[in-house]
Amino acid sequence: MTIDKIYIGGWFQRTTLHLTEVWDFFKNGRSELDFPQTDIKKYQSSLGIISISRESGPLEYLLATTKFDIDFRMYEDGLIILEKKFDVLNEDFKAIKKYYDTVLSKALSFIFSKGAPVPKELANIKTILPYIVTVKDGNVPELEQMFKTAGEEIYTKIETDTIKVFRGSGLIVIDNLHDESLAREI
Repeated sequence: MTIDKIYIGGWFQRTTLHLTEVWDFFKNGRSELDFPQTDIKKYQSSLGIISISRESGPLEYLLATTKFDIDFRMYEDGLIILEKKFDVLNEDFKAIKKYYDTVLSKALSFIFSKGAPVPKELANIKTILPYIVTVKDGNVPELEQMFKTAGEEIYTKIETDTIKVFRGSGLIVIDNLHDESLAREI
């Protein structure tokens, strides 16, 4: 079995107008709002963005690559999908969640701290998000072992001749997804 990537998703309720604001903050370290420039640069720098582009698809989105080997897409409706190439499973889970919780969410909370409130973040609600892991040519015992390693229990299995999907409360494993882009498409 070959593990390809690990995904996690989040949602930061916003619109296309906000995407432009985030784009300017991520790419140029700027904001039209009255923030100290040192704070803007601190949060922008913490993201570790190597490259960022603005893309179009069914929805407009930002595509960022970071120095932490984590890429993310932020869509105009606020959906955020982070992905990481596999290294060590539980360490990858921790790394991608830590980046989301302590870097990306904090930077977005900062840039949206003025103006209309962001109810979920202001209420300090922690969202438990499932990890999605894509693999190739896994067999059932290997996939079951992956859940044991992650401390998860499988509660749903879908198997066809070409694909297997195993789901637990915090982990979804997709085996033989022939088009990796489907794991992040809307």
